[in-house]
Amino acid sequence: MSDTDQKIQEQDNESTPVAPNAKTVLLVEDDLTMIKMYSTKLKMEGFAIEQAGDGEEGLNKAKTVKADLIILDLMIPKLGGMELLARLKEEEKTKNIPVIILSNLSQEQDIKKANELGVDHFLIKSNYTPSQVVKVVKSFFSGTPSNSSPA
Repeated sequence: MSDTDQKIQEQDNESTPVAPNAKTVLLVEDDLTMIKMYSTKLKMEGFAIEQAGDGEEGLNKAKTVKADLIILDLMIPKLGGMELLARLKEEEKTKNIPVIILSNLSQEQDIKKANELGVDHFLIKSNYTPSQVVKVVKSFFSGTPSNSSPA
């Protein structure tokens, strides 16, 4: 187990209880600060959180955990975010799980490729506060479109 995976596991063990019917968000991110920040904010809003520190772990968890939505960084080790997105959309068990990319990659070609692969929403980290990201996540479950721009 890598240091990042160990620290993620330790954070999981400190998790706050969530309602049994809470929606589960799989957060695929390798930056511990970002993991803690988004996990805390999402838990405060009543979501159950699963975490993966790299693309391979993200793919495995997506197949085994009943995630209702995936938040995916593009710059992750072992299996990059675009490759993970492609695999998620090819797999029968995961192809219908909504995916929000939350990344600092903002080049037009990155956004275009993500759209071609089937991303549901593309958010540039530096343009959104954690509260705004939570609002987008909530919009997937409320049926109400968020004010942020689509993928």
